[in-house]
Amino acid sequence: MLAQRGACAGKRVRADSLAGGISAFDAAGQDGSFCVNGAPGIPSMLVLGGVTQQIDMPATQGNCMTPKISGPCYDVGEIVIPAASCPQQEGGGPASGPDSGAPEVLPQRDGSQSKDGSLPDPCGVVGAWNTHCESGAAGCAGGCTIPSYDTAFTISPDIATNGGTWQDADGPYTFAVATCSLTHSFDSSNPCFNGTRTYPRTLAPSGSAFQQYYSCWDNGTSACLCTQQRACSDSRALTP
Repeated sequence: MLAQRGACAGKRVRADSLAGGISAFDAAGQDGSFCVNGAPGIPSMLVLGGVTQQIDMPATQGNCMTPKISGPCYDVGEIVIPAASCPQQEGGGPASGPDSGAPEVLPQRDGSQSKDGSLPDPCGVVGAWNTHCESGAAGCAGGCTIPSYDTAFTISPDIATNGGTWQDADGPYTFAVATCSLTHSFDSSNPCFNGTRTYPRTLAPSGSAFQQYYSCWDNGTSACLCTQQRACSDSRALTP
C-alpha cells in the first residue's frame, strides 16, 4: 500500500468477500504490505483509506496466519491511497475520522475480532451453510432405499474466531479453529442403531465432504436388514 510519500505503514485494511458473510482485517506492515483471508476462488472487495478495489482470491485455500506453510497468496500489486488517509504521511487530515492521521478504529463485528488480536475467521467459514446427503439404495434384502437429506447450519463470527459448540436446527455442532474441524452429532434410535451418531469433517471455505450412515429394517418384524453409508457434502448457502 502506497501513499504520496512512500509505503503507508499501519493503515487498516478490510476485505469483504463477495460470497457474503466473510470479512477479514489487517494492518499494513512497515513496507506497506498486508494479508487478508477470503473464500478461495471468490473475489473480495478491498476497502482501505477511502479506496476500494476488487481482487481475486486464489482457488487453493491459504491462511494468512501461516502463509509460508499454507500458501498460496495473491499479489494485488501496488495500491495508492490518498496521503491524508495514511497515518504516517505528512499533510494529513483532521485529528480524527476515517481520513485522519490518527489510527483508524474499525467497529467490532459481532465478536469477529479474535480475543488475542489475531485475524478473525482464520478458517474462512463464518456464515450460512447447507448440508446435502445423496439418496441411498442399500444392497440388502427388500431393496431398501432412502431419500436424499438436506439441512442447514450457521457459523457465527464468534464461533469462527474462537471455536465452540452451538445448537442449530438439526442438533449440536462443534467447531475447532486449530484444525478447522466441524463435528455434527444427533441421537438416533431404530432397530439397527440406538445412540448418538457423530460426523466430524474438516470444513474449508470451499466446503467439505463426508460419509453418513443410514439403516434399513423390516417394519413388520423390526429386524435390522443392513447399515450402509452415503455421500454428504457441506456448501455455502447462496445469498440473494
